[in-house]
Amino acid sequence: MQQHYAFPRPELGDRMHRFNLNSQYEEAMITAIIGPEEEPDIWKATLTTANGFEFVGSDKEFRGRFDWVPHDWSFDEIAKTWKPPGVAKDKLNIPSPEAGEHYMKWRKRVYSACPELKSMPGGATVIAQKWADRPVIDPKAGKKSA
Repeated sequence: MQQHYAFPRPELGDRMHRFNLNSQYEEAMITAIIGPEEEPDIWKATLTTANGFEFVGSDKEFRGRFDWVPHDWSFDEIAKTWKPPGVAKDKLNIPSPEAGEHYMKWRKRVYSACPELKSMPGGATVIAQKWADRPVIDPKAGKKSA
């Protein structure tokens, strides 16, 4: 199960950021906050952006790359979620392909070692990238190439 992090009530003037649908980095500033003072975990805020206004709140889940998050948070490509500062990024212990091993046999070994890859969004891409990064042995020369 993926871990999702809620962020604390922001202050006026705090910066937030996201990647827009063109994969461009975008920043905005909190210009208004509404919520009961005695319950700091419940709030709604207005962001002023270059193109107008956006709205965020404590009742939303911040999972995607295109969601607004606090400025110091980073996106974990493996877990496909935003993480606050100080939280380690997920690392998968994917076994390396052995010399002469075929892709399908290696993939079966990977899924046995890391079963979470089957249900993880982008898991197939992670496996394909690891396969593409393996050293290739040239059968004629008997040497490894990068």
